[in-house]
Amino acid sequence: MLSHFFKKPAVLIGLGLVFIFAKIYQHNLVINLIYEKQRLAKTKAILQATKNQLVARYLTLKNYKNIQTKARNQWGMNPLNIDQVITLTTQTTTQFFTTTNQKNELKKPDSVLTYTTNS
Repeated sequence: MLSHFFKKPAVLIGLGLVFIFAKIYQHNLVINLIYEKQRLAKTKAILQATKNQLVARYLTLKNYKNIQTKARNQWGMNPLNIDQVITLTTQTTTQFFTTTNQKNELKKPDSVLTYTTNS
């Protein structure tokens, strides 16, 4: 009868220890997640700062005046003079296929596209 009595408290003590260790494990997981969140927040801040620097550099390089200065100084380009500009004009004429006889045969036009240049 005494052995039966000691079995029940041992089971309860065992369940209590399992519950305590489960709570400790759960608490450790929460702490690890908090550290992971802090680490990811720092990484996000670093990446955001890098992004801001890259956007600023991109906008600086995209600036028209910066491109113009770089073209003149580094690549030796100069603006065109008006006599260096050649203008081309195009004139297009479009003709459609037309029927020529009662059999509805199609006649192709002599020329569909005509280009002219003015010098």
